[in-house]
Amino acid sequence: MTKQRPLAEAARPAAAWWGDQVRGVRPETDGLHTALSAREAQVATARIALRGQELDTAPVTDAVIAQFVDELARAVAAQTRDHLLLRVDYAACRELGEAADRAGVPDVRFPHKTWMRVRPDYVLVRAGYGAPTTVVWSAAGWQHPPCGAQQWPPDAPEPNGPPCTQPRWHRGPCDWQ
Repeated sequence: MTKQRPLAEAARPAAAWWGDQVRGVRPETDGLHTALSAREAQVATARIALRGQELDTAPVTDAVIAQFVDELARAVAAQTRDHLLLRVDYAACRELGEAADRAGVPDVRFPHKTWMRVRPDYVLVRAGYGAPTTVVWSAAGWQHPPCGAQQWPPDAPEPNGPPCTQPRWHRGPCDWQ
């Protein structure tokens, strides 16, 4: 009996997103955000400078990226689980790393602090530390769930006001803000 491959339809769009990241990664994607402490910002700035030098010595061609996308799409489609988390902290997860090794993509090309959740009917991405979660692909007919967040005043023990009716993972403030 052959195991079902629930992620087959999502595999190619997920892999293509990572291919775009590998092609266009910049040292600035390493997570320099306004919420960092002075020490964290100092470390992030130093890492950005070093990574910029590494990126200059690790170019990739369109053929290499196409091979990486093919390798990653095969790896994702081969999964029998109902979801897969692809992530890069300071190094790529197994699936990303193995696809990159087979295609000849240097590790430095991956954007740090980035994760992707691949599901059979949608793909979510958080591209950077503290970045918003966004839907980068969805299957035809997929119903985007509502946000449902409610306003929480600092002194109230319960939510106050109606829930947000925008799609979940929307950009910007909730519709009651």
